[in-house]
Amino acid sequence: MSNYNEHYIFQAKELLKFITTTSHEAYIVGECLRDLVLDREIKEVEIYSCLSKESLISLFSKEDIVEVLDNAVRVQYLGMTFLISLATEYFFDYKNKVKIKTPRRHYSTSLMDFLENKIYSVNTLAMGSNNIIHDCFTGRQDIYRKKIKMICDNPNLIFKDRPLKMLEAIRLVSELGFKLDDSIYKAIKRSNKALLKVNITDITREMNGIIAGKFAKRGIKLLIKSKLYKRMPLFKTEIKRLYNNYRREDEETFMATSMVKNKEYNERIAMAFNDSKRLEKVVQLALTWPKSNYDVTTLFENSLECLLKANVVNHNLGKAKNKQSQINKLYNHLIIKKYDELAITKKEIISLDNSLSEDTIDEILRDVCNKVLHGKIKNNYESIKEYILKDLEKREAIKKQESLRDNDSYSFSYESIIQNPTFSRQEDNQNNDSTIENKVNEENNQETLFTDNDFEVAEQLAQENVDNENLEININDPYQVAINDFEALKRQQEELDRRVSELETQSLKKELDEEIERKIKQSGLLEGLVGSHRESTYNTLKKVYYDVLVQNERYQRLDNKGDNNGND
Repeated sequence: MSNYNEHYIFQAKELLKFITTTSHEAYIVGECLRDLVLDREIKEVEIYSCLSKESLISLFSKEDIVEVLDNAVRVQYLGMTFLISLATEYFFDYKNKVKIKTPRRHYSTSLMDFLENKIYSVNTLAMGSNNIIHDCFTGRQDIYRKKIKMICDNPNLIFKDRPLKMLEAIRLVSELGFKLDDSIYKAIKRSNKALLKVNITDITREMNGIIAGKFAKRGIKLLIKSKLYKRMPLFKTEIKRLYNNYRREDEETFMATSMVKNKEYNERIAMAFNDSKRLEKVVQLALTWPKSNYDVTTLFENSLECLLKANVVNHNLGKAKNKQSQINKLYNHLIIKKYDELAITKKEIISLDNSLSEDTIDEILRDVCNKVLHGKIKNNYESIKEYILKDLEKREAIKKQESLRDNDSYSFSYESIIQNPTFSRQEDNQNNDSTIENKVNEENNQETLFTDNDFEVAEQLAQENVDNENLEININDPYQVAINDFEALKRQQEELDRRVSELETQSLKKELDEEIERKIKQSGLLEGLVGSHRESTYNTLKKVYYDVLVQNERYQRLDNKGDNNGND
């Protein structure tokens, strides 16, 4: 036993003693004991306890609880991490239909029920605090024989009810190098269609174990020979690739290659990884740069590991050459590899202008980094400072221009009115009227005699002229023209606002449609469905997600407008 395993098991027994102080039984169980017998490094110690989840959580402080699962709690105890599994309502209870191996001696009923759910005998060992390993279902014997066997005689029934156990059997072969029992292999070939019902995240976890196993080549061969790979459409092509030309690769590379092959990042697959963000970066890099001809900015913004892995992914798919050494060389020749290496800090940028917002500072930093990386600015404080000050001056000038443009767009000045061609014609008319008036004045200065009849005729003509002048004033009044022009501009603005509103509504509808599609993809409910059943399920999901999302404040305006997109 290695020092690590010995220390891990010692700490686990201390945890057993702590749990048994509550008058409840506890045992070390499962794969950790199998690895202990094989003298393999233990990944994680699993402990069985008949405590309820609430009682178990109350037994530890909040700081000690790492993760709460459906039927288990992962805790930190004495500096080590342990998985404490709980008794569940689901038991391996096929006793009327299958024959279970009779244990050599009597053990706790609850412990037996728990171990029966392990299905494979190599995982049914148990250890109490007395340091004695209990072989409940002849598991030690199967370990020594290097055989993967079941504790029952009807694997078909097991796989029909729990299809993920088919992948678990192959994972055990991949990790341990054991031989798969013939009855299990034949049952997998007969029952492999049942795998279509399993959640893709659970499948991914088992596939990760198969790909990472020391004997992964055997596991891949079993997936092909048993036809099980056909029931995993997202991984089918890459499993065949490894079978035809096996080269060891880590599970992250395998999953990234599968996603790029399917031309999208799959969040449900990523849920099986601790570092899903790194996986996403690798996938996006591979999709964006299929030839792996990264530019300087991309080299700077991503880690070397992600850059190299994205190249491996595209190389696996035949899209790019193996450029590992070239990428290493380019990355090492970068002037700076992270923002901390820049000769100026955020605080120093703020000192140049206290009014800058956080977003503007980040934008300036990115711009400066880009200029330094391309050799347009030297990476020293004075050069960068000079560039930033000039950039700030340009930004200020642009702001002023935009402000003036905004004012010009909405101002309605008297000068703009008098430059109107209609107004110019009115001014000409007024000049003509002035000329006529001058002539009348000149004639009035002359001595002229009028009769009474002439006065009456003159009064009638004068009254008609007044009416005509009033009419002309109403038509040619420059202020009236200004009002008319203003009304026209107002109508134009209203039409523009209406058009903008229509565009915003169309954009919102498109965004809602995309959100509905994303929700449907994430649900995974369409996987394995074909034909009219798939179309019917799709339409139902679309309507349900529409009814839910349209209640969101962002999309309520669509509901008010009577949009029936979700009912199509």
